[in-house]
Amino acid sequence: MKYDKVPTGKQREDFVDNGGAFCPHCGSSDIFNRGTLSKDPYIYEIGCYDCGGRWIELLTVTGLMLEGEKPIVLAERALKDV
Repeated sequence: MKYDKVPTGKQREDFVDNGGAFCPHCGSSDIFNRGTLSKDPYIYEIGCYDCGGRWIELLTVTGLMLEGEKPIVLAERALKDV
């Protein structure tokens, strides 16, 4: 099956909220990294085996966690500092 429509705003929101773990066109988790296009910012070309969909993922570094540390979400830390 070939994808035939652009993901809606809701589909894009779900994609981001779920960490990009599925195809935003068909919902399949059978996706692959087609290659790194840039490292500043991190830009990856991703594809879907099931529907043939292709998209670009834009990633940013939001923090640092050392081995054995509990992850810190910057938004939560900012709220505690207020």
